[in-house]
Amino acid sequence: MNTRQKAKGKRQKAKGKRQKAKGKRQKAKGKRQKAKGKRQKAKGKKQKAKGKRQKAKGKRQKAKGKGDKF
Repeated sequence: MNTRQKAKGKRQKAKGKRQKAKGKRQKAKGKRQKAKGKRQKAKGKKQKAKGKRQKAKGKRQKAKGKGDKF
């Protein structure tokens, strides 16, 4: 095996390592993005529920005030 062949083998090995590392990075990024989406979705649901509670509370208070007049 000559020097040129050895050099080619080393290059191929290095390329494989780079590709593998890139794949790992991409996979990790996808996981992070997915988790972020889940968090945002949960936050939206929480905010919506809070709004509903506040609206209901306002309606109750309004009705309470109306009853005092008569």
